[in-house]
Amino acid sequence: AMNTERRCVTGSGPAAGSPCMFPFTYSGKTYSTCTQWIFGGEDQGKLWCSTQTDMFGRHISGEGHYGFCQPQCGQKSTPFSGENDRKKSSKEDSIDNVVFLEELQVILDNPK
Repeated sequence: AMNTERRCVTGSGPAAGSPCMFPFTYSGKTYSTCTQWIFGGEDQGKLWCSTQTDMFGRHISGEGHYGFCQPQCGQKSTPFSGENDRKKSSKEDSIDNVVFLEELQVILDNPK
């Protein structure tokens, strides 16, 4: 079940007032927050999300199933957690990278 606190409702755009569907996949990338609009025009730099996805979680495009989000729904902000959670998660990311490098080394040392 989706955590209701995490719901972002679009404030503008074709599907204004609709809840974002997370995660959604667009152009081969999967997003769990609103993401920056990089397609030019007056909406350049706004945050957007899909409001309708198919059974595989892919954004259904061409039918206006998207909208623009409030800034606190984007990746750069931490609407669902405090500042400390953000620090913690970035530390975990770097630990993951170290583990990955160590695993890579093991793989390189033991070719099949």
